Formats: sequence, C-alpha cells, structure tokens
Amino acid sequence: LTHDNRLIYRELEYSEKKALSAKINPEVNKINADETYVSNITAKAKLLGSCEIRDFTTVDGKKIYFIKPSDNIVNVIIPNDVEYIVSHGRNFENLSSRFQNLLRDHMFCNNVNVIGGKGLKNIVLLFQHTDIETLDLSNFDTSSCTSMSRAFECANIDKIIFGKFDTHNVIDMRAMFGKFSTVSPLDLSYFDTRNVKDMAEMFSFANVRNINFESFDTSNVIRMEAMCYNCNTDKLYLSMFDTRNCENMTEMFMHCKASYLNIKNFDITKAFNNNALL
Repeated sequence: LTHDNRLIYRELEYSEKKALSAKINPEVNKINADETYVSNITAKAKLLGSCEIRDFTTVDGKKIYFIKPSDNIVNVIIPNDVEYIVSHGRNFENLSSRFQNLLRDHMFCNNVNVIGGKGLKNIVLLFQHTDIETLDLSNFDTSSCTSMSRAFECANIDKIIFGKFDTHNVIDMRAMFGKFSTVSPLDLSYFDTRNVKDMAEMFSFANVRNINFESFDTSNVIRMEAMCYNCNTDKLYLSMFDTRNCENMTEMFMHCKASYLNIKNFDITKAFNNNALL
C-alpha cells in the first residue's frame, strides 16, 4: 500500500469501528444475557479499539463480562446460567474484592449498568464498598434471588436506579444497606418483601436522606434487631409495618438520628427480645 492508501485504509477502519460502536451501545442495554448473545456482543466489542472488555470468573467457574463502550459507562453482563457470583460458602471475600475492583479501579467509570442475572440465587456482598455515581439495576433480573444480605454494605453510590427490582423470592435482607451512603432518596417502593424473614441491621449506620418503605410487607419478618441502629436519615414512616411475627427488635432504633419516627402500629407481643428498642 502507498502512503495515501494507508491513510485511506485507516480512515475506513476508524469509520467502521465507529459504526460498530454505535450499534453495540444500544445493544448491550437489552435484557438478553443468554450464551449466544454474550458470545456475539463480546466478539463485536473486541473489534473496537476504544471498547474495553474484561471478564470475571465467578465462584462456580463461569464468566461474567464488563464491557466499556464509552468513557462514562460500564455494562456488567451476567449470563442467565450464572447462579453465584462471589458468595457460595467459600472464598467469597477474595472474589468480592476482585469484583469490586473491576467496578471501581480498573474500568475508571462512575456509571454502571447491570444486565441479565436471571439464574442468580443471591447477590450477597455483590456491590459492597462500591464507590460510583450511578448504579442502574433496571435491567438486572433478580427474580431467582433468595438472599441479598450485605449487597450494598459500605457502598457509596450517589444514585441507584432500581426500576422494577425483583425481590419477591428474597428471604434474607440482613445488613443489605448497612453503612450505605447516598445523596439521593432511597426509593424502595418496588420492593416486594412478603417472604423476607431477616431484616436485622438492614440500615444500620446508613447515611440516607430519605427511605421509601411504602410497599414493605413485613408480616413474615422474624428478625429486626438493629434494623435502623445509628441510621442517619430524615424521617421514618413505619406505620405500615406489620410486626406481629417479629421475635427480635433489640436496639432497632438505638442512636437513630431520624427527626421523626412513626411506629404507632407496632405489635411487639411476640418479640421475646425488644430491649432498648429506641
């Protein structure tokens, strides 16, 4: 090739990559994480010089993918056959740290979009210590999850977009938002908590301006100890809480900094331990 032809070739290569990038960006936002889809989208991403792609091996030896099609967003694609990412009874602390490092350190991005996850059994520790601006979970399928314990523990996230985050099978929400911090209201209005049994320490030491508990069904919750212990929030409207089956409310609101607390309908007849409720 002559010098002029090389320049033309590079220009064509750049325009093709740009066109492919424009095609990939909306494509990775679809709710489709089957094996064929993941294979195709990662293959396309690798063709782009400006598109960074990394993979993460889960606790069960399967792959999830981090695709960065632009400077300001990372798409975390979780194939539907993945059941556990970091927590399945072994080596979870090391795996959790590696996953968080991919989000926080290596990708240099403040906006994360999670896609797929239909087969996940839990998201324990998944976003622990995450420090980002926006976490979009509107395309994250958590319909099979039974535990979300410590999922956002110690995280600092300016805004979480839950969308229709599916929690209808969740049993354990222990410390889910423990030591969590955000500058935005925490909208949990789509949370279906009818099967949850453990909400202990759920918001302990959290720093949240406002929490929307509007849809909370607590009729099956047994443990609420330290649920809002030392929680820094504005007002807590909990008059809709059904606590008839709760057995432990120890220090539930101890050191809570809420300016207003409404627990007028609380039933503590089954609570064998409600010491220092306030």
